[in-house]
Amino acid sequence: MASEVLLSISKDEIERARREGRQEEKIEAAGSLMAIGDPIEKIARVTGLSFDEIAKL
Repeated sequence: MASEVLLSISKDEIERARREGRQEEKIEAAGSLMAIGDPIEKIARVTGLSFDEIAKL
């Protein structure tokens, strides 16, 4: 029982880390696209980030 709980927590932590990594990649890509002057609409479409998330960069 205790090992099942520990395994469950570990899987949750791994999934959380993956989501955070994907989010960081999106933010990096958005920064690169902004640096070359792409419009926010295109950046949002390509990265999946919201306009608000992009505006905060």
